[in-house]
Amino acid sequence: MKKVWIITALIITLALFSLGSGRVMARSISSPGPRTFLAPDSTPEPPGAQPHTPDDVTATAGFLVDHTKTGLAIPDIWIAEAKASLHIAYEHTSHGSQLVTGMNALEDYPDFGDKYAWVDDTHGDSDHLSLDDYGIPNGPNDLSTGDVDSDGDGIDDWAESTYDYLVDPAHYHVNVILWSWCNIAGHDIPRYLDSMEWLIGLFDEGGTHERAAEHPVKFVFITGHANGGGENDSSDSQNQLIRSHVNSYNRILYDFADMENYDPDENYFLDKRVEDDLDYDSTPPYDSGSKDANWAVEYLDLHDDSELDRLTTGDNVPGYSGAGSCAHSDGPDNRARLNCVLKGRAVWHLFARLAGWDGNPVADHLMAAPDDEALHVSWELTGTLPVSATWRISYTGPAGDHPSPIENISQDDRGYTLTGLSNGASYDITLNAMLNGSPYLTATVTASPSANPVFLPLVTTSIPATDTMRLSWDHASGYDRYQIWRSASPYFDLSGPDAGWVIAAPWQYDDAGAVGDPAENHYYRIVGVKNDGAATISGRVGEFDFGLTRGGP
Repeated sequence: MKKVWIITALIITLALFSLGSGRVMARSISSPGPRTFLAPDSTPEPPGAQPHTPDDVTATAGFLVDHTKTGLAIPDIWIAEAKASLHIAYEHTSHGSQLVTGMNALEDYPDFGDKYAWVDDTHGDSDHLSLDDYGIPNGPNDLSTGDVDSDGDGIDDWAESTYDYLVDPAHYHVNVILWSWCNIAGHDIPRYLDSMEWLIGLFDEGGTHERAAEHPVKFVFITGHANGGGENDSSDSQNQLIRSHVNSYNRILYDFADMENYDPDENYFLDKRVEDDLDYDSTPPYDSGSKDANWAVEYLDLHDDSELDRLTTGDNVPGYSGAGSCAHSDGPDNRARLNCVLKGRAVWHLFARLAGWDGNPVADHLMAAPDDEALHVSWELTGTLPVSATWRISYTGPAGDHPSPIENISQDDRGYTLTGLSNGASYDITLNAMLNGSPYLTATVTASPSANPVFLPLVTTSIPATDTMRLSWDHASGYDRYQIWRSASPYFDLSGPDAGWVIAAPWQYDDAGAVGDPAENHYYRIVGVKNDGAATISGRVGEFDFGLTRGGP
C-alpha cells in the first residue's frame, strides 16, 4: 500500500524584501511613557477609625510637595489643566493664608499675565483656578481648632464637617479638599491621620460613599509651621509622624514646614531653631541665644533683582508693589514675605500634580522627512499631556491635500504625512498640543518635498527567532536616533502612534510576535533623525506570511 504524505498546516514567512529603496535623513528624541508614583505591593492597611472603618480603596497615587518644589518649572499646559479641572475647597486660619498670599503675588505679577489667575469660588472657569478660600463653613476653622472628637467616634470634628460638606449634592463638583494647621504642637496626630484615612476611604477613587463612583475627591495631607525649637521640637516631631504616614501609605503631602526649614539654595535651618517668620539662630551651637538672623533677608541679598526678589519686594517692577502682608512672616522690611511667595509657588505645583501632571518636564520635538510631493511629519513627546489634549499641525507654503491647520489629531499619534505638496517649495510646519482651544508646546520645522528624495537608513530584515522580525541598518555619520513605524498596509503614510525608538547600538529593532500569522502581515519604515534636526525616511520593508492548506493525496 502506497503512503501519501499530506501537508496539513504550514506557514511560510518571507521577510527579506523591500518595497522601494533609497536613503533618508532624520532626527529625534526618545519618548518615555508617563511615570506614576505607585504604592508598594506590600502596603499595609491604613488605620481605620470606628465606627467609620473604610473598605479597601484604590486611592489617588501619592506625591510630595516640599521645598524642592518651590520653583515654577510647571508646564503651561498643566497650569491650564489645573484651572479647567480642579474645584478646591480650602479651610484655614492665619498661617494657612500664607498660601493664598503667595497665590495673589503670582497672580498680580505683571510678567506672568493671567497665567496664575484664580477665583475665590469652587465654580470657576477654564481661565481661572477655582479655589474657595475658607471654603468649608459651619465647623472648625482649621485643623488645630478642629482637633476635637465631640461625639467620641474617633473622628476629628474638622473631618466630620468635611463629610457634611461633601455629601451635599451642591458640592459634588468639588474634587480637592485642603485643610491647614495653625500651631500643630500638642495635637492628636494619630487621630488626624485616622480622620484623613476615613475621608479617603469614603470619597477618594474606589471609596465607599456613592459620590465616589462619579465624583471622587483628592485629599491633601499637610504639616505645621516651625515652632523655633529645632529638630524634634513640638512641631517637627509632629510633622515627622505625618511624613512617615504619607510615605508608608502613598498619600499626597504639602510639606508646609519643609519650606521654612530650607531656603531655595538648599541651606538647612531647622537645626538652627528656625521660626515660622524665618528668623533663626546664626551662632553655633544654635541651642541658645537670640534669633539674630533671617534667611529670607540673606537669600534676597544674595539674589538681588532675581525673580524671587522682584516677586517679594516689587523692586524694579512697574505697576507691582510686591507680595502682600504675609501672616506671621512680614519680617525685616517685609522681605520675610518670601515665605509666602515660596508657598504660593509650591501650591501651584501641588495643583498641577493634582490635575494629573507627573512632575516631569513636558516638551515635543518635530521632524519632517522629505518624499515626492510629500513630507512625513513625525514628533516625539517627553512627559505627559492632559487626557483631553489633542495635536494640531499647521503649515505655510503652497496648499496640499490637507488644508492647514489640521485639527484634533489624537494625543496618542506621533506622525502625519502631508501629501499633494509642491516639490522644491519650502514649508514651515508647526505642531501644537491643544487644550480647551489654546495652543501649547509649540514646535516648528522647515522642510521641502523632493522629486528625488533620499531614503535613509538602508534597512535589512531577518528572522532571529520563530516569531520575531528584525530590522537592521547602518548608523550613518551625523545621525542621532531612529523612530520606527509599522503598519498592516504596505504603502502606508505615517499616522497613529509610532512603534518605538532606537537610540543606541546595536542599530536594530526586534518586533516580537510579528512573524507567523498569515492573517496579519507587517510593513515598516524608519525615520532617521540627524544631529542638526533634519530627518530622512527609509524605504519600505516588510514580512509576509502565507499558509499552505491541506491538499489531496
